Amino acid sequence: MVRVTVLYPNESAKRFDHEYYARKHMPMVMERLKGSGMLR
Repeated sequence: MVRVTVLYPNESAKRFDHEYYARKHMPMVMERLKGSGMLR
């Protein structure tokens, strides 16, 4: 099993946008890694 952890800086005026990440980044990751056995 391979686990990937993504860390973002914690700055006072910034926030993590989970919806954007899930909508934009996760599909890109799945597309690139599904050929290497990524399941979810």
